[in-house]
Amino acid sequence: MFSYKFCCPSVLLSLNFWKPVRKLLSAGTFFFARETSSGMPFDLTLSIQNYHLSSDFRFLWNKGLMAAISRVGICPTKWLTPLICGQFDVKTVYSGSNQSRVGLVSRISTEHPGTRFNVRGVNDDGDVANFVETEQVCRSFSLSLRGTVPLFWEQPGIQVGSHKIKLSRLPNTSLQAFQRHFADILSRYGETVIINLMGSKEGEALLSAAYKEHLQMSDYAVGDCSNSIAYHHFDYHAKVTSQNFENLQAFLVKMSPQLHAWDFFHMDGSEVKRLQKGVVSRLFRLYNTLLLPGLFVIQLGILS
Repeated sequence: MFSYKFCCPSVLLSLNFWKPVRKLLSAGTFFFARETSSGMPFDLTLSIQNYHLSSDFRFLWNKGLMAAISRVGICPTKWLTPLICGQFDVKTVYSGSNQSRVGLVSRISTEHPGTRFNVRGVNDDGDVANFVETEQVCRSFSLSLRGTVPLFWEQPGIQVGSHKIKLSRLPNTSLQAFQRHFADILSRYGETVIINLMGSKEGEALLSAAYKEHLQMSDYAVGDCSNSIAYHHFDYHAKVTSQNFENLQAFLVKMSPQLHAWDFFHMDGSEVKRLQKGVVSRLFRLYNTLLLPGLFVIQLGILS
């Protein structure tokens, strides 16, 4: 049986009930799509390579509405459009005389959400704060990941600039969550490489050292195991300026054999030509660092 709760709209409006909801949904960070031919919902929670699967609940921001329908045996995707939170954009890019349209879809996870400074690090299930899956669409498709450092840490303080980084658990008590995080990444995305883009300032240096220590203590340390995770540190702010990209180019050359080996997803009509077999996991700093694996993959897509 269905159960209903009736509310008087005039009462809700008088209490400004809808104001925060309207403000949230009008912020420009929620996206949905429909297929142009059928008008049916297009599930943005899924990458192109995984579109044959059911909705990825990690990125489904209206899953609470869908759960109520699912409980009574009704397929929710036929009634509700999947909603993601993140960013979507399409731009024209050039590589020499070649031109292409490139789309970026960034999906923010619902598993450990929160605002900057208030939510940091990892939870006991291995979910990191501000986890983002970014898909590049350029006649071919590739995925990369971004997220906070998968350790238990925080930045207490009120004023900007006073948020000092603090590790809240010892390594032996945070290693289990660290390993859960990467077990999930490896099971979902395959072979993984970490690119640490943090700087050498006191707080970021502390996180970098702790991150590397946990990786070396984990089951995924580089060695003989088949699921080892390579680790690279590239101080983006120290090595790259607005006028000098030589260091970035050198790093891309260093990473290119790995990116070539992983390939990217490519579909020609209904025929799948290639599958992406690995993923880059980036440790934040700023959005410009999307350039790091992004420029290489975009160029590869234009020239292929």
